[in-house]
Amino acid sequence: FDYELNARIQQINVDCGAIESPFSDTQAPTAICNDTTVYLDLTGAASIDYLMIDDGSYDNIGISLYSLSNNVYSCSNIGANTVTLTVSDDASNSDMCISTVTILDTISPVVQGQNISIDLDPSGSATILASQIETGSTDNCGISTISISPNTFSCSDLGNNNVILTVEDLYGNISNAIYVVNVNDTVAPIAIAQDISIYLNNSGNASISPSTVNNGSSDNCSIFSFNVSPSNYSCTNLGVVPAIFTATDSDGNSDTDDFNVTVLDTIRPTVLGTNIQVNLATSNPYIITPADINTGSDDNCNFNLTIDVNSFNSVGIYDVNLTASDDSGNLDTETYQVEVIDSDVGLEENESNAIKYFPNPVIDNLTIVLNSAVNYSFTLYSSEGRKVKVWDSISDEKGVVSIDLIELTDGFYTIEIKSDNENIQNIKLLKNH
Repeated sequence: FDYELNARIQQINVDCGAIESPFSDTQAPTAICNDTTVYLDLTGAASIDYLMIDDGSYDNIGISLYSLSNNVYSCSNIGANTVTLTVSDDASNSDMCISTVTILDTISPVVQGQNISIDLDPSGSATILASQIETGSTDNCGISTISISPNTFSCSDLGNNNVILTVEDLYGNISNAIYVVNVNDTVAPIAIAQDISIYLNNSGNASISPSTVNNGSSDNCSIFSFNVSPSNYSCTNLGVVPAIFTATDSDGNSDTDDFNVTVLDTIRPTVLGTNIQVNLATSNPYIITPADINTGSDDNCNFNLTIDVNSFNSVGIYDVNLTASDDSGNLDTETYQVEVIDSDVGLEENESNAIKYFPNPVIDNLTIVLNSAVNYSFTLYSSEGRKVKVWDSISDEKGVVSIDLIELTDGFYTIEIKSDNENIQNIKLLKNH
């Protein structure tokens, strides 16, 4: 350095005086650049200074000025940019070099969205758009695409479902966020019913199930339950009864369809009666009613009893048809016998040729009072003349015989009585339970 602290070598040669002279610099600086990479900030901007470009530029008397051709960048500068660095000394000598400045955007978008609810369509499906979820996502340089996954839903997705909202900017930076899509089913089933016929059972009851009524009901998802009302029927419902069929899905949506239930009764009544004896001595003609013969006729519903003959004015045994018919036209008929007598002797005691017997009708034991204590034989005949049973008996000292008839079926019978001297007498009796 010289006396004034200037570098000695101002030109090519050294001036050995106190002051380097003459002081005149014509030597240009040497500019040296390097390439650099710069990242945009959240606002989409970036800046550089010469220190990021300069790679050791120099000058013989020192560089006094560094300048760049461009030091401010934005999203429009993404990629490689050419920058010129100019260096100058105090003598206005200058040099320049060229650098490549690579501008990058590595900031991901900011996702903004919302939860939503959607309804399935009649086919049981629904589709959403990303715009239904996204509410204002932002990026420093601009958004390229917005997508949602999944975007289709079916009956298996009823309720809350997580979906991913994806936002990608122009330079491949991606951000995700999770939102909830609540899937609802508001479509009611289509209830289709068919008219049916049912038959009352022996107790006069019947019931129906929804499966016998359903005629192809459908839903966009699935039907949870079926119901019919009314479901129980009795004799009071004979004929056509209006009813309602209801189909309900798992979300509580329901639909109804009207149908008719034809309630039928095909069970015949059961006639149960007995043979009876009437006495013209008490009334002539003698009038009977069905209740006189009936002993327990029955039906699953209501029924009426009728007889084809109800008036008698002559002694004899008559066939009478007892008929039970219900409101549906079902009927049953059984034939019983009415023995008509004309005697002043009551049913509790009868006399035939000095032989007394009672009771008549008889339930279990018949008592016969004979005119002497001798050996007798007894032959029992049915009303058709068929021999049923034979007894041999000795009466007691008063001529009284007891015969057990409890096992006989109900009906009219004749007992033939023979003594040792072959006397024959007949008595008629009615066996009743």
